[in-house]
Amino acid sequence: MKLFHVVLCFIFSVSISTAQSFQGKAVYLSKTKVDFDFGGRKIPEDQKQRMLKRLEEQSQKSFILYFDKTASIYEEEVVLEGPDGNKRGAMFAAIFGGPGAGRYYKNIVDKESKRAVEFFGKNFLVEDTLQMYPWTLEKETKKIGKYTCFKATTFVDKKQNPFSINKDTLQTKTKLTVWYTPEIPVSLGPASYWGLPGLILSVNGGETQILCTQVVLNLKEKEDIKAPKSGKKVTEEEFQALVVEKTKELRERFKKGHGGGKKRKG
Repeated sequence: MKLFHVVLCFIFSVSISTAQSFQGKAVYLSKTKVDFDFGGRKIPEDQKQRMLKRLEEQSQKSFILYFDKTASIYEEEVVLEGPDGNKRGAMFAAIFGGPGAGRYYKNIVDKESKRAVEFFGKNFLVEDTLQMYPWTLEKETKKIGKYTCFKATTFVDKKQNPFSINKDTLQTKTKLTVWYTPEIPVSLGPASYWGLPGLILSVNGGETQILCTQVVLNLKEKEDIKAPKSGKKVTEEEFQALVVEKTKELRERFKKGHGGGKKRKG
């Protein structure tokens, strides 16, 4: 196993050092399993299922990752709105969007990330150092599109897991499984993920799965991969605390809107 890791990392280092300067684009589909707290409301089961299905549909997003050898920009391709054209869909998307929401910049040389995101009508610039994932490289392989991918796993605290929805209640470890391809020798990936000898094409983070559906290399029209600058500067910890607070508010509003208050007489 150790020899396998050494050989794989050697191939990666040779490829990245000999490759010409390039920029690529990867398109990802993100799906989140919604486990919404109905607060004990007596809602018919068929109605609950319709509501959960609607929330899951609103949580499905398409993202684009623009990358070069050392940095990337990850941003949503389509902004979801409610079927009635109001902001309800966007509100749920903000709650369930995770770290991919907004314009997410990563630099693996400077070990920094910056994310410009609009949340409940306010613009934030979330700044942080890149999280170091203790990946376990495995020999198992599979094809994603035309690329041969290797499996890697790690465990993270659910409060640190960018895919966790109920950050205020989940405190145990969760397993992350990713698939990366050394055929694209960049140590980057969707959302906050990076640190492997090849582009990450698939992530299973428990509630959310991310799958690459398209890769384009050597772009003719290149994206400007630079860190965003606008928005109120906050740390990732401060921003996640705000997400927890707003999630609680959203649930309370949901309960009150579905019979959570006192019954009217008559």
